[in-house]
Amino acid sequence: MILRIILGLVILSFSCVAHAQNPAGKVMHRSGAGQLDSTGWTDAQSTEGKFSVRLPGPFDDFTVKNSDEGPQSGQFFVIGTVTPEGVRLSVTRASYDNPDAAEHYFRNWQTGGALRGKQEDRRVTKYRGFDAVEISASDDSSIIYARTILVKQNLLLQTIESPLSQRTAGEQLKVTFFQSLSFEP
Repeated sequence: MILRIILGLVILSFSCVAHAQNPAGKVMHRSGAGQLDSTGWTDAQSTEGKFSVRLPGPFDDFTVKNSDEGPQSGQFFVIGTVTPEGVRLSVTRASYDNPDAAEHYFRNWQTGGALRGKQEDRRVTKYRGFDAVEISASDDSSIIYARTILVKQNLLLQTIESPLSQRTAGEQLKVTFFQSLSFEP
């Protein structure tokens, strides 16, 4: 439960604040999109976010625009799915109006300040030449695997949230999901 609250706060910083402050700023491009191939995965491409990823099910694709004058103003491009087992996978591209915002939020991930709870792993790494941080954390009911990538003035956030009872399923999805992300800088 704590992890869900923490994940909610992380996602909030990327997109939900924008939606809450400006509900009219959310544009749903597609819902339940994608055709599964023989492996059970689909190629999910963001309509406006200039990224794609493989997902293990039909996905939603939407954009949230936040014109608030705070550091979180910008556009947030999201695609995501939920498996029948309750594992949630999503990618958010946060394109901030403030040129320093992405780097500021990324530093929180680098220092381990982005997630609370029982942090299981945190690695500072690179993905396709860009700085990245991978984190996993859990509580008594769920586990989250997350990767944040700093791409110029944008952050790309990949998350897998799984009930603890589906931990193995979440781990099995991680390799394909994380390695399939492609994006335009």
